[in-house]
Amino acid sequence: MHCPKCGAPMHTYNRSGVQIEQCSGCRGIFLDYG
Repeated sequence: MHCPKCGAPMHTYNRSGVQIEQCSGCRGIFLDYG
């Protein structure tokens, strides 16, 4: 997946059962719905 803001690749992390995607470029954080 690529960041909708800057287009850089996103990295996925799991924290306490929540999937977090962080941009490697602008460092933005996106959470999955739910």
